[in-house]
Amino acid sequence: MYEDSEGNIWGGNAYSGRIIRWDGEDWEVFNNDVTGLVYESPSVGSIFQDSNEKIWFCSFGDGVTTWENGNWSNYNKTNSDIPSDYVLDVAEEEDKLWFTMSKRLVSFDGTTWTSIDIPETTENPGDLASMGTRVQNLFDYLEDDETITEFLDNFPTVKFEQVERVLQISQHLLINVTEVAHENFA
Repeated sequence: MYEDSEGNIWGGNAYSGRIIRWDGEDWEVFNNDVTGLVYESPSVGSIFQDSNEKIWFCSFGDGVTTWENGNWSNYNKTNSDIPSDYVLDVAEEEDKLWFTMSKRLVSFDGTTWTSIDIPETTENPGDLASMGTRVQNLFDYLEDDETITEFLDNFPTVKFEQVERVLQISQHLLINVTEVAHENFA
């Protein structure tokens, strides 16, 4: 989930390829035919808005999808030089976007994809290749009846305030998705 500069809340459905947006009053659902996600069931994970207001959606199976001024674009291995269709996370630094993908860190300057392999390690201190999985780790811990304190002890790079915000947004989205589903399918 991600809140953009206009206050819209964006989310991606796991295993359906849909992207949703909540503007504070209404939900809008963007299906595969609009977003360009073509993988049989991509899971949209990390979402990020860059300094040019473009929103980037990392998917696990169909590369990266973007939304800008109502237009969708998709970067995947069949239509670009992106090195992997399994994208975990994205950040921006000095006019470049940086993506974590399986065992690699990848930069994109708007034209060229540049890949840096991440060496294997026997430790897991929260390295770059695993940053995009922290929210899933949190929900796995909670599902297994472990506490937030236990989660934070095992992932020291994550702050309590981040966990709190993820849970607040999740609660808000779950309540609203349930209301929308009830209104449309009841």
